[in-house]
Amino acid sequence: MEAKKATTFTRTEAARVLGCSRTRVQQFEKDGRLTALVDQNGVHHFARADVLALARSRGRAHADRVHGTIAAEVFSLFRESVDLPEIVMRTQQSPATIRALYEEYRRPLGHRPHSPVDVADYERSSRELDEKIAALQARPTVPRPDATAARESHVRVVNDCTSAARSHAGDK
Repeated sequence: MEAKKATTFTRTEAARVLGCSRTRVQQFEKDGRLTALVDQNGVHHFARADVLALARSRGRAHADRVHGTIAAEVFSLFRESVDLPEIVMRTQQSPATIRALYEEYRRPLGHRPHSPVDVADYERSSRELDEKIAALQARPTVPRPDATAARESHVRVVNDCTSAARSHAGDK
């Protein structure tokens, strides 16, 4: 029974994961979107993977979070040093899920994940820079003399001044 519980959800658990009522879960059964296995007590069990896939298709972002029962079972197997393939076979979870759980298992309790980056700041800054660039591109350009022309102009001025000084000196 414990193995079934780790790999399936009851109607109530499925409703919680899907963010809907038990009645809605029954409707998903009737529509064929979920298939239940009914145990000897009449309890409907849904494959965990099917419920999570339906939850993702309904936009439930938290649906990928691992159910606590599975996490507890996998953590116990980590403690026993069971290999990845054996854990995957016992729990019927994907290797990616087991690896994610292993990262959680190794993470210290006080560890806080990085706060999410506020993309709005980047977008605002990007818009401001785009506006500045557009303003600079729209401004008429002032022609700058190239270095050679400036040097030739400077040499002419110096030569003119030197000539004027000599002619002034010759007048005395």
